[in-house]
Amino acid sequence: MGHFSKECPEGPYYKRNFEIMLESVQSLKDFDNLFPRKWRSTIAAIQSLERKEKLLFIRLYHRKPQWFRLDKLHYEEIGASLLPLLESLVEKKLMMSDRSLSSLQETLVILSHSELSALVRQFHLQGRGARSKAEVMALFEEMETSQRTLFSTTSFGQQVITKAKQTFGRCFKLCDDIRFLLANVETIFFMKQSIAPNFLSGSASTSTGLATVVLANKGVIRYPSYKVNVTYTLFKTHSQLTEYTSSLQQEAALENELLNAHNEDNLIAVEEKYRCVYKDWKETIALRQHELLKCEDETHSSSQFDTFVTFTPTLVLTRIVSSFVSILDRLHKYTESERLHRELLGQTTCLKSYRGRWYDRLALILSQHLQQPHESLLVCERGIADPNVRTGHKLALERRAHRLCQRHKCLQQYAHTHPQPFIHLGKKILLHGRAMPDRETGKKMTFMYNTNTLCSVEEFVIAKFVERGWKGAHCEGTVFRTLFGLLFWNIIYADVPNVFFTKYQIAPADMFTDNFYLRRKDVIKRRLRELSSCDLQKEVLQCWDEHFPLNGVGISWTLLSREDLAEAALCLGNDVVVGVCDIFCQDYHHRAGGVPDLLLWKLSTPTLGGNGSEAQQTSPPHGIATLLEVKSPNDTLADKQKIWIHVLTLLGAHVALCEVQDFGGRKECVEG
Repeated sequence: MGHFSKECPEGPYYKRNFEIMLESVQSLKDFDNLFPRKWRSTIAAIQSLERKEKLLFIRLYHRKPQWFRLDKLHYEEIGASLLPLLESLVEKKLMMSDRSLSSLQETLVILSHSELSALVRQFHLQGRGARSKAEVMALFEEMETSQRTLFSTTSFGQQVITKAKQTFGRCFKLCDDIRFLLANVETIFFMKQSIAPNFLSGSASTSTGLATVVLANKGVIRYPSYKVNVTYTLFKTHSQLTEYTSSLQQEAALENELLNAHNEDNLIAVEEKYRCVYKDWKETIALRQHELLKCEDETHSSSQFDTFVTFTPTLVLTRIVSSFVSILDRLHKYTESERLHRELLGQTTCLKSYRGRWYDRLALILSQHLQQPHESLLVCERGIADPNVRTGHKLALERRAHRLCQRHKCLQQYAHTHPQPFIHLGKKILLHGRAMPDRETGKKMTFMYNTNTLCSVEEFVIAKFVERGWKGAHCEGTVFRTLFGLLFWNIIYADVPNVFFTKYQIAPADMFTDNFYLRRKDVIKRRLRELSSCDLQKEVLQCWDEHFPLNGVGISWTLLSREDLAEAALCLGNDVVVGVCDIFCQDYHHRAGGVPDLLLWKLSTPTLGGNGSEAQQTSPPHGIATLLEVKSPNDTLADKQKIWIHVLTLLGAHVALCEVQDFGGRKECVEG
């Protein structure tokens, strides 16, 4: 732990990790090409900072981009007096001081709510009781645009800024161009696909950034061992890199505003910003798509091309436009939404995995909002025939096409070509229990177990089966994903070119594409044959021992113990486990979700062979497993869930739909 202590000669962990990032990017053969002379000089200036200056700079860089009040900055490991260090960073043009602060909005944000309220009284502004900070800021900004003092050439806004600065004192901020430079460094170092969390840097709850390096160095996250084997450059020029980084920042900013749009007025304001991006996307998509298709011809490799497209601003802008259509739907602008959906489907290079949802939503808009059933049927047919539309979305389109033919006389002539899709939904189990009467609308039901324990509906079902000698887990597919990650570990982390770009990935870059299977088809088939006849319990135990506790894709080391996981695999059987792993290999992106909620299993008692003499060996261990999809009253199955129940049934698994009802005074029982 000495390396992470404050007394470590190399400095605190965050300093070393920041330096690792800069040194790694500087060592790239394309560094001079991607980073112009001015940027290289700035990076050198950052590296040459004195120790305390560097520590403070890195600390502030890790924080949210904003103005920092001197009276709010406290870092014991750096020193009691930070002002000389901050002034030095300003002199070196890495930071700005309050002397550069001239924006009324930025100035007001620095103030606390109580300080803003005092400022309102000081300027004798009319208030309406208690106001939120946002409302007070809006009041000042409105006055700034409409009012000037009678006896001074100084504007109202300038007076407010002067008074505010007297209130909060000295403040500092990292220069925007410095932050942008380092954002590009992070893009290269982490191969970012979004500002939001993504699979390349950890689980869904682990965001990209230097926190990843921190956790890895501390041993909190231990990454698999694999070879970084990159044979081509994703960014060939400085402009390609900066355009991509800018698009990621733009997407993150818009997503944040959309999350905070809690009423129609906010949504309309956000819509205008998305509309500007849409105009840019529409102007460039045709040209960019031509360039991308040309690149595809040059690469002669679909996997290399898909990876290249992932790191282009065109894909990020397409993702933003996909969010824009959801805003139009919320504002009931269905005609415009229809047009945008068609434009998204008209391009064929970006977000292929989104095409199913686009077809499904377009078909719904045409049939329900624009009253065009025939056109909706045509969209369904095109979607069903599109090879990029998978699983749940394809089933939804097939069902919608069937309903359209049944409900509209003008389409009944096509009914024979769109029959009702047949889906195995497993057996049904009815479980009665006592539900709590004070459930809030929109929240899951809570049940009483053994007269004194409150639990979720899934926990209630497991408890009732445990009474009957079963073991169980509320896993929603985690057990299958863990088994897949363990049993196919050596294939997932094999030495394949251009799938591992950094040391901080838990999955190859093509994991969620068709190319994962296509590039490893032979070795996957060989592994599936091995697993179909092996001692599955022993194989799981061996894989666990080899890879625990590395952070592998889809793997949970905490849901089940080592022995329980191996036992559950044994009870599921080779056919079911191998069948599910085969599906994950071919389409992990679309098939990792929708697996039944609960896995229940029970080992059978070993029996003696022949006449039962001790000389004769007992039969090998075996057991039974049941997968349950649990639903409260009025819940419905999603299409993905229906498909998994159907597939698992075909693989030979015992699958059931368990409905839990409030027994209303009747004796608790299990039926079915």
